[in-house]
Amino acid sequence: MTFLALYIISGLISYLWLNRKTKEGVQPAYGLFMLNGFGIWIVIFLWPIIIPFTVIDNAIQERELNSRRNQEEPQRVDMGREIGKLGETLTAQSPTGRVWVDGKEYESRSTRSFISKGKKIRVVGHSMDYLQIEGVDSDITHRSDRSRRKT
Repeated sequence: MTFLALYIISGLISYLWLNRKTKEGVQPAYGLFMLNGFGIWIVIFLWPIIIPFTVIDNAIQERELNSRRNQEEPQRVDMGREIGKLGETLTAQSPTGRVWVDGKEYESRSTRSFISKGKKIRVVGHSMDYLQIEGVDSDITHRSDRSRRKT
């Protein structure tokens, strides 16, 4: 495709630049371009330049296409395997946050308590896109306890 584009562009340049006057009038230069082999000489001299650019361009386009495919296809994780496992909170859970379970990071939702960052948790269930967790440490503040303290 690049080769054809360069061939046509060089023909247009020669048409605009090299018009030849004859007895019949102005003869377009593209006729000379096609018939006299000028185009073939351009191709022969530009071949070492055209091929590497074409190959590099195709490689770049292939990489971009692959990177888009990787971004569009989210990883599917079977969260059911994580039920019963212990982990640690990466953010405070009030009630949602992020946890680290079995070497992976997950979105999470605390079932009935506020859990501070860095506390131990147990996975008790899962929904479509998050794990349901509960705290394991004794220093978990339950919502009902917090409301009693405020009054």
